[in-house]
Amino acid sequence: MNKEYAYKSNDIAIIGIAIKFPKADNVDQFWDILSNGVDCIRELPNERRRDTDKYIRYAELNIDSSAFSEGGYIESIAEFDNDFFGISPKEAELTDPEQRIFLQLAYQCIEDAGYMGEKIKGTNTGVFVGYGGDSEYKSIIASTKNNNVNVTGNLGSFVSSRIAYMLDLTGPTMVIDTSCSSSLTALHIACESIISHSCSMALVGGVQLFPIPIRRHPIGAESSTGRTKAFDDSSDGTGSGEGVGVIMIKSLSEAINDGDNIYAIIKGSAINGDGNTIGLTAPNPLSQEKVIVQAWENAKIDPETITYIEAHGTGTKLGDPIELTAIKKAFQNSDLIFILA
Repeated sequence: MNKEYAYKSNDIAIIGIAIKFPKADNVDQFWDILSNGVDCIRELPNERRRDTDKYIRYAELNIDSSAFSEGGYIESIAEFDNDFFGISPKEAELTDPEQRIFLQLAYQCIEDAGYMGEKIKGTNTGVFVGYGGDSEYKSIIASTKNNNVNVTGNLGSFVSSRIAYMLDLTGPTMVIDTSCSSSLTALHIACESIISHSCSMALVGGVQLFPIPIRRHPIGAESSTGRTKAFDDSSDGTGSGEGVGVIMIKSLSEAINDGDNIYAIIKGSAINGDGNTIGLTAPNPLSQEKVIVQAWENAKIDPETITYIEAHGTGTKLGDPIELTAIKKAFQNSDLIFILA
């Protein structure tokens, strides 16, 4: 990046990326999917189905794997190089795949940023992970009558702590669960931690896997096709998907001084809550409008320079109109309103 670039003191640089998404194990593959409009919703891959069928038979569960709904599934969640991470085969076997895969992706992200080995150890680096709920894997282990459940390997709070422990990272370490917004909330808090000098760098990410892909507790907003069709007349709910993503961030000024590779710049962020609405899960258009405005005010940018928005886009009859209304109101003095109308 050109060192003449005009930046503000609170700008944050993304200097490393690692992902594992359906049909994509790296950012280049993911970009191809986006560019070509590839539908990643599918039946559970054959390798995953063999594992789940074996478990269902062993545990004598009354589950028909043909009932597994379509979703955005990762090809495999079983591979793990326990020797590389200094973990015994037994401990690795009893550790939640979400912890194992996130650990692998965190290392890949650090390597992508050029900070592996002694360059990262002992640094004031924070770890912020968006992660929802307790481990389903713990129940799977228990159902196999295994009494040696690895507690730390199946507690959500240890998803971030394990990385800090293994790399001797001394910055803030936390797991954040705000449901759908967990990963973005983790990113916001990580940026604020860097700005306040609570940490000098941060690993930020999220993870969601479905070891046994059956939604046991429907919330009433599921798509009939397993596909989310945001802002479409045919939309009827949300789809389900797996994914793991990790980015490494630091202040832009330090990234430039250190000669880091910079993927993108975070100019600002904002979070808030819906308050009292017609229902606990119902969004609030006023709150959504306010948080959009607050974000660009924090970033100190002209809203008319914004050319792209990645919306929440739940694909629900309730959520989509509210979100679109909030965006329109936030940009009421911008040409963008005519694009969205």
